[in-house]
Amino acid sequence: MLDNALREAIGGYRCVELNNTCAYVQDVDAAVTGRVPTRANTGQNLAAVQEKIASTFEQDLRDTLGGPYFENVRFRLVQVTFDPEVQKSVTAATAARAQVATKRLEAQQRVETAIGDRRVAEQKARAIRATRNAYRGNPAQARIDAIKELPQGLRALGGDLSTIVESGGSGNGG
Repeated sequence: MLDNALREAIGGYRCVELNNTCAYVQDVDAAVTGRVPTRANTGQNLAAVQEKIASTFEQDLRDTLGGPYFENVRFRLVQVTFDPEVQKSVTAATAARAQVATKRLEAQQRVETAIGDRRVAEQKARAIRATRNAYRGNPAQARIDAIKELPQGLRALGGDLSTIVESGGSGNGG
């Protein structure tokens, strides 16, 4: 009796109308690309199926038992499950979709990182050009900054650093 009620009620719906994951099995290409349509209102459809099953089952009980021995029969359909082999396909399709989404996000992250690296490089290049132009206008400052960048305690061959710093000057070492 219950099998008959189930067959009648569920037979009027396509799989995807009762369980959205059916779409992953029906169109694998769409599942992998993430373009699976999920338009069906499965909750509303399951409620309609429950009512139809309860009604059909209650009528079958009356007919079989010869009278209304049960009233207000209710049937609760928690979810539509798949055969284990079909469920494996659904799981594989869902995993493939997740992998595609992950790869897309990783690629997008690499692009964003490359854009950021390019912007940093452009800023550094602008700073180098600005410094070069400033040193062209003030060669003495360029020399001072170069000396400031030398390691502490550096000694020149044949004398201390003051001989290098003051070359071209008076050469009095101080």
